[in-house]
Amino acid sequence: MGTNGMTNSQSDFLQWLIDEKEECTTRQLTLRALTLSFASIHVALYNLAANPQYVEPLREEVDAVIREHVWTKEAMVLMQKVDSFLAESLPLEGVLTTGVRRKALKNLTLSDGTFIPKGTHLYVPTYVFHRDSAIYENPGIFDPLRFFRLGEDGNESGRHQMVAMNRNYFPFGYGKHACPGGILAADEPKTMFAHILTSYGVKFKDRVSRPASIYWDSNVIADPAARPLFRKRAHN
Repeated sequence: MGTNGMTNSQSDFLQWLIDEKEECTTRQLTLRALTLSFASIHVALYNLAANPQYVEPLREEVDAVIREHVWTKEAMVLMQKVDSFLAESLPLEGVLTTGVRRKALKNLTLSDGTFIPKGTHLYVPTYVFHRDSAIYENPGIFDPLRFFRLGEDGNESGRHQMVAMNRNYFPFGYGKHACPGGILAADEPKTMFAHILTSYGVKFKDRVSRPASIYWDSNVIADPAARPLFRKRAHN
């Protein structure tokens, strides 16, 4: 039972904020909801517009999956090339793309003897891990089918999905404090991206290559000044 009499099944993110009484005004809740949405929708359209050679392979996969499974959860799982495209895009831009922050709530001694005092702010540079040439071949080059190829081994396919967190890939964090909304944050852009693939063509208005990203604090965001154009797809 929640503090306001709600059952656990009725509780949600906004209700948690209200219960904590730290962010409970309409404006505060609205801003927090917008921030959460921004954090869960990752930019892949710029990469699609800049790499038109991948449109047909991705579109063929989506069309084939939707014909058999329509727009279901199972369909989302089977879109492995789309998943790979987003998994490659995800570490490049977004909130906290460059690192994962933690705060030590008590004194902590690591296995190698490193002592971390209570209150210390820690920062794990995910940007470096995701661009490590010892882990990924040509990590500085956008390769949208990288994770699809890595996952072609049936025993390893799950390890290379967009939401599969491991020590080499953790855009949603890692361990017991990893983002609890990671699966939703993956399904949401995957559904939108797949719908755009089946319905539209995308290109930049005045350029072929994508604009440089903007680095702000610990964030890397796509240049909002760029103008991708959409054209309704002609179905046969």
